[in-house]
Amino acid sequence: EAKAAGSETGPDPFECEDLLNKILTLEPDFTACSFQLALIQRRLGRHAAAIETMRSCLHTGAGFMTGYSQFGQMLEQVHGKECRGFQEAELLYANVAQRYFDHPDAWIGFSTLLMRHGRVNDAIAVLRAAMVGGPEGKFVKPRQDGVVLMTLAFAQHMRGHSAEPTSLYMLSVTAGGGSAAMFLLRRIFEDCGDDENADTYAEALTRMKRDSPQELWRAFEAINWMYAAPHWVTVLGKLGLAERMRASGLEGRIVPRAYDVYERKESDPPIDFIPGDYVAKGKNRVYEGTHPDAPRVRRCERIEDVEAFLGDDAECLLAQRCVSDPATLDDGRKYSLHFYVVVFGVSSPEPENDGDGTGTVDVRAKVTKGFRLCVAPGRYVEGGEDDDAHLTNRGVRGDSGTVDSAEIDDVAAFGARAGIDWEAQAWPAITNALRETLIALCAGMVGDGDAVGDFSMAAHQSMRIPKIVEAAFVLDVSGAPWLVDLCQPECSNPRAKTLHAAVEEAMGCAGDGESALESLF
Repeated sequence: EAKAAGSETGPDPFECEDLLNKILTLEPDFTACSFQLALIQRRLGRHAAAIETMRSCLHTGAGFMTGYSQFGQMLEQVHGKECRGFQEAELLYANVAQRYFDHPDAWIGFSTLLMRHGRVNDAIAVLRAAMVGGPEGKFVKPRQDGVVLMTLAFAQHMRGHSAEPTSLYMLSVTAGGGSAAMFLLRRIFEDCGDDENADTYAEALTRMKRDSPQELWRAFEAINWMYAAPHWVTVLGKLGLAERMRASGLEGRIVPRAYDVYERKESDPPIDFIPGDYVAKGKNRVYEGTHPDAPRVRRCERIEDVEAFLGDDAECLLAQRCVSDPATLDDGRKYSLHFYVVVFGVSSPEPENDGDGTGTVDVRAKVTKGFRLCVAPGRYVEGGEDDDAHLTNRGVRGDSGTVDSAEIDDVAAFGARAGIDWEAQAWPAITNALRETLIALCAGMVGDGDAVGDFSMAAHQSMRIPKIVEAAFVLDVSGAPWLVDLCQPECSNPRAKTLHAAVEEAMGCAGDGESALESLF
């Protein structure tokens, strides 16, 4: 039934949800059914409902390790002001690690969450406990797992150690750590001046790119999330990004206005609301709606309209104003351009070498010359509430619906198709918007903002681990670019050719040909 109601992208998720609810009415303790329902609800952007359903699932399936892992990820997706999602995820992972001591994923989830929250020493203590193997030393899987070994090596490496991390990285390479462990091991050999071994692992990564590129993409996806600085976790969430853009004066000029209406206090500054079309966004994605007839885009004339729009999920969501008078393609369809930015380094500038000219931060970053083009399936009509007319990311990360998507290498041809002067107008404006955004975001990562807990950005940057972010732009009719999203890309997507070029550059195995990226600074 769900397939019949669906499309090329799969069964209709609302039909699936209805069927699963009917099954649970007949059999409330059906664990597998609750699990599938929670995943469907998360796919639809209903984070609060997904979390409650997963609680029920784990109540009936106490030993369901996959469920615990997914539940932890769901909790991390909630971007409440008090970080309640992170706090509950920590308790969840801690309980799972105690109950299922011999399961490596429990320790990996627990320790990497702690590091993303700026608690490196606590993460090391957790991983040491995993390596001991319990009171009698009889649990062996964690200390034989490549990712557990690599995570402990990474934490110690960042604390300035070299001998133990080298040993652990080498064990990880042979125990399933793969390209990620090779990349980090190469870095530690470079720091030690061991050029021979560094070159050996550089060549191994190049062979991996040639023989098994999918493994290379998956490896960097793990590095990009598990071992990223916690500073990025904050600014890549919709709430954190909106707050930083507002404070830096970029909101309303480069980034559309956004409103968070959850539990506002009298002491909060008054909201300067601008009427228009608004889209509801979760922490890392666009919100689907609570039922098939609930649009993700709504015309809001007052802030009360935004509150009604977000409804019960307001804790997990904010509303972002859509770009007015967007540029359209072909038969009047709205489109977005998705670039991939590789941030190689963030540091306080040297007095004699002020990298960005601001005196606040030195950012070393490149952006892909090409991009992923996404075109909405319906003709754009301002003020309408038809998702197909407004949204260009449907089909991404599980959203229902579909868009026309293509990887664009020939930017001049695209400019001619779109009726814009790419080299003289669009490209300079886009790169300038990226520069201003990166400076605004990264300025809070140095100086007084260097430390998040006991996680130091300076120490992390000494390991030279790049960060890749996806930047989505919508152009208006004047050709001005608006940065509508900044998020964590899906590096393992086999169709993301432009993104893979950025991954290869970040991993240092792009080769000697012409670079697919251009320096921003």
